[in-house]
Amino acid sequence: MQMPAASNIQELFMQILIFGAVAACSEEIFMRGLVMRSFEMRGSIKSIFITAIFFAMLHLNVQNFLSILFLGSLLGYVVYRTNSIYAGMIGHFTNNTISVLLSYFVAQQNLGKATPLQQVNIPFIVVVGYGIFALFASVLLYVLLRYLKKITDPYIIRGTTTVKEDLHIFLYWPVLLSVLVFVYRISWEILKIAGVI
Repeated sequence: MQMPAASNIQELFMQILIFGAVAACSEEIFMRGLVMRSFEMRGSIKSIFITAIFFAMLHLNVQNFLSILFLGSLLGYVVYRTNSIYAGMIGHFTNNTISVLLSYFVAQQNLGKATPLQQVNIPFIVVVGYGIFALFASVLLYVLLRYLKKITDPYIIRGTTTVKEDLHIFLYWPVLLSVLVFVYRISWEILKIAGVI
């Protein structure tokens, strides 16, 4: 679901509180605190990846599925390495807050124009600026993950299940229902983008 950009400072702070803090804390408690821990018997890596898939499906956004999957994997790895859900909450809060701030600043740049946010004509210099920021963020992420690996010594859980047994999780009705809702939502979005609906 695309959130509307804040139009003033009060709305901005409210969105940071709701999307940044509340959503980050509640999603981390559920996804990394409950779901990831429940899959640990399958092994650390499998539990991180399975949880990341559910995390991406939870957001019901086909266009951002891969980026949310990456974020879910990254947050799962951080929680696993630190053995602290608070690390995941901080990372999730940071990601959501940056998203809210970027939406706000882009909307402020186009304040008097009546075009949807997706149709904004962005100057080349802004694209270059975002590219430089993305490069800087990628290098920073790499350095921080190396440092995290250096200062932590996680308890590695070896999985005792086979891939065939792991695929049986899709037979549980809550998982099956979640997958069906996600597939329906993706189908609906694809048909909408294609102009069929």
